[in-house]
Amino acid sequence: MKIVLASVLKPVDDSRVFEKIGLSLSKIQNAEIHIVGTASLNKTAPIQNITFHPYDEISKKPTRLTTSRLFLSQIRKVKPDLIIVHTIELLPALIYYKIKNKKVKIIYDMLENYPFNFRYQKYRPTLQSQILSSFSHLIEKVSYPFLSHIFVAEQTYLTEKKLPLSKTTILENKFNPIYHLKKSIKKQSNTVSLVFCGSLTKIFGVEVILNWFSDLSSCKSVLNYKLTIIGKAYEEDVIQILQNSTTTNKNIKCIGVTEFVPHEQIIKEMFSSDFVVLPYPENPCTKNCIPTKLYECLGLGIPMLTQENLLWEKVCKESNGSMFIDFKQPIEIKSFEEQINTFIPYSNGIDQKALWNTEEKKLLNIIETL
Repeated sequence: MKIVLASVLKPVDDSRVFEKIGLSLSKIQNAEIHIVGTASLNKTAPIQNITFHPYDEISKKPTRLTTSRLFLSQIRKVKPDLIIVHTIELLPALIYYKIKNKKVKIIYDMLENYPFNFRYQKYRPTLQSQILSSFSHLIEKVSYPFLSHIFVAEQTYLTEKKLPLSKTTILENKFNPIYHLKKSIKKQSNTVSLVFCGSLTKIFGVEVILNWFSDLSSCKSVLNYKLTIIGKAYEEDVIQILQNSTTTNKNIKCIGVTEFVPHEQIIKEMFSSDFVVLPYPENPCTKNCIPTKLYECLGLGIPMLTQENLLWEKVCKESNGSMFIDFKQPIEIKSFEEQINTFIPYSNGIDQKALWNTEEKKLLNIIETL
């Protein structure tokens, strides 16, 4: 069985596409997995029946506008039995291919509520946002009859969108523990290491964490704080701000920013920290979604500092994996440091419900029934 997993901006070794879905599908007998995406430092997959196909192998200068053509070129070569696309941008090309190749099964892995995001993420002029929102809604709606199944990464999409529920399955972004990490015993120190990681975007709180850490650095604190920011930024103004931040505050270190950082490196940085910070600003696009980093921390037993959010507090309650604060409020340093010093997370171990194995079972069951 030949299976193609394809995205546009995601690297071929992406945490969901490769580490979760790809590795799970590789367990199917006689499965041959082909992952199409942007180039990564990892040129080949560590699993024999998984092959990476970075766009820059097909074209010297791939762009978002040319990836659909490159994607079609690749699947014509592979001739897959099943195609899973992880972005809306490839749906038109996929429908075209399906019309020409009626036997192929196709799955849409819905990672975002695109119409919702275009409407509420304030990156573009209002009219442009409305047009993109309507157009993305139309693309998805037209594609539904051609799809064999739909995976949604968030439960909230079932209420936010009108989906064909009979062929829709929630496949949450839980953590697949593929890395062998060993927690080193921390020496007595008054330094607290914080990590902000992943996509370094405004909607995920990059500006919030920089402002908050600036305030924290100006407090008369007993503890010493260091912030590591690791991941890739996409907005030009954010890149500039991050590059300036390391010169204005010696306790900030940036890794990546203009380049993809391998997920394993990010996980190791998280694992060595005292707290991973999740300072998501209030936004309709994110408030009902569960951050991937939250699942990763729960699955690895990493303490978190998280923006107050009723859903996330509920998810973390059993393990006590996170302190919840309001990053917008002025820091009361004495109270904050008392919380830091008395916080006891994961007293009963990691949160088993945050692990990917539950989602893998659902994934493999769906593939078997297609």
